[in-house]
Amino acid sequence: MASPSITPRVVFALGLLALTPVACAPVADARPATPPAPAARYRPAPGPGPAPLVPTTLTAGLFFDHIEGAEPARARAAFAPMSAKVTECHPGGGVIRLRLTAAPGTSRYVVEPDTTLDGHARRCILETLSTVEIEGISGDPSPSARPSGMSALFRFEW
Repeated sequence: MASPSITPRVVFALGLLALTPVACAPVADARPATPPAPAARYRPAPGPGPAPLVPTTLTAGLFFDHIEGAEPARARAAFAPMSAKVTECHPGGGVIRLRLTAAPGTSRYVVEPDTTLDGHARRCILETLSTVEIEGISGDPSPSARPSGMSALFRFEW
């Protein structure tokens, strides 16, 4: 029996098959046994550079809406150190409005109703403010003058 002749079409088709890439079976997960070392983090060069955009410590802003019977500059100076301590009472930020009424030998803080802080934060802030020396912020610079009292409406915002 004679072998059948191969037609040109069959030869052409076999040639195309020889030129096509052969798909390989998927290879098992070829990850290295040890993870690669972490990439080095960026570290700025030592020396002076630009100031950070975000302050490293958050302090509350002190704003007086009304002061009567005291010098505003002295009142601000007396309460300014409390700004950093107030933020420790409620680190998430907030606003507390306070009314201060002071007479010789006594002072009273009242938290205004529109304040939205919880009871713990209010109590902490009031305890912090109780350390402020009110006697030295009178409007009369004379040491012999007895201040009749003072009142202030102020707020801390952070």
